[in-house]
Amino acid sequence: MPITSPSISRWGGPATAINQSDAQIAATAGGKAYAYPDSAHTGQGGYGNAIMIVHSNGVASLYAHIRDGGFIGTFPRTVGQGEAIALAGNTGLTGAAPPVHLHFALRQGITADPPGLFDGSALRPEPLSGIVGLQRYGVSYRDGCQMNVSSPKLTSSAPPNPGNTRLQAEVGVCDVTIACPEVPRDSRYRYSANTPPNVLAQVLNSSGQIVASTRVTISYNPVSGIFSGVGDLGPTFPSGTYTVKLKFDNTTRGTAPGFYSIAAGDNIVLQSVQVRPGDAINDNQLSILDYNRILDCYSDLAPAPACSDPAKKVTADINWDGDVNQYDYNVFVRTLRNFAGD
Repeated sequence: MPITSPSISRWGGPATAINQSDAQIAATAGGKAYAYPDSAHTGQGGYGNAIMIVHSNGVASLYAHIRDGGFIGTFPRTVGQGEAIALAGNTGLTGAAPPVHLHFALRQGITADPPGLFDGSALRPEPLSGIVGLQRYGVSYRDGCQMNVSSPKLTSSAPPNPGNTRLQAEVGVCDVTIACPEVPRDSRYRYSANTPPNVLAQVLNSSGQIVASTRVTISYNPVSGIFSGVGDLGPTFPSGTYTVKLKFDNTTRGTAPGFYSIAAGDNIVLQSVQVRPGDAINDNQLSILDYNRILDCYSDLAPAPACSDPAKKVTADINWDGDVNQYDYNVFVRTLRNFAGD
């Protein structure tokens, strides 16, 4: 952009248009820009007034919550990187957020001219700005502070294996790295391992059969509590429509929301997945059998009663901190509901 604001965009209930700022939004990269005015104040799917710029590399950038009357210049038109395109606002679904903020997103697979506002799929989990986006990508915030938020620059780099089909995954572990609706996370149980485990990604066809599996080598964002990484399905993955399920070796399995049309060479961005910790015996459910394994390996003041196998201890270490103790026990008890994974 840049844009300076006392608040950062977030999703919430419907809000009326508030037009109190002249903060300019600039194109993050050059391309053909299209405007989507929300003149009837319907919310337009949450975006309010919005602009989409289709770039030469086939990726589109989206700018939402633009103020009423905030489009700069005529549309459609070709714009250059850094060119002013709009004034920030609060139109659409933004809750009680103060007026100056931006909902920024990147899309892929845009083919129509003009494109529809909801065309394509997320190149990165949306939004890339706002409280959710900033936390996901490692930027902390404090309510009420003045912040400078810049639109990310579009960059391209050669994938590790050009031509291979890849899955970009994001996973949060309930009560260990993120809070889930039924079980708020206690900060004492926050994941703290130096080397994060990898994620098993399984691709299933319409019959529910697993047609491919890959290990996703991941990194951990301690601000958002999200693990993210890329899994490689190789160069000959068969085209089709699939579901994708993700799990760690000692969590239940979670399904990435939606169906994914995948072809050889695609780079697929999955929706974020939540998984539940405690599946110590790796049968995709939480039960007394997992509880017994944790007790076998439990060591606090006394040695573990039945845990000479290092691999057994790894599966019983619910929060991956290298020990099996009261923290693992408490996380498991809070999430134990004979819960079966997807």
